[in-house]
Amino acid sequence: MIHKLLKEKLEIQNATHTIKIDRSHTLGEQHHNQRGKPRPIVAKFDFFQNREMIRKNAKKLRGTKIGISEQFPQEIEETRRKLYPEMRKAKLAKKRVRLVHDRLFIHGVQFKQN
Repeated sequence: MIHKLLKEKLEIQNATHTIKIDRSHTLGEQHHNQRGKPRPIVAKFDFFQNREMIRKNAKKLRGTKIGISEQFPQEIEETRRKLYPEMRKAKLAKKRVRLVHDRLFIHGVQFKQN
């Protein structure tokens, strides 16, 4: 399933032969009343370069119901969740924004929460 996505949606040629997946699994429990919402899939790739190539091609998925994101520990996820509103405000103000792990940079300066 992952190789099919890489080949068809991300247009990575020979994905089956060139990109090795160490392991993959779905998150959470299967619920039959989820209104058709699929569970996220976590994949670990053998090579960092392959992972980065996939992340860079993820923009080809815009406008679809598929997304690719990095998985972080719970503590970092909570910090990122708190930074999202500030990130959205800065983006709406046409500022250059980067969210790196648990740090938000606006115009190259790290944002500090009060």
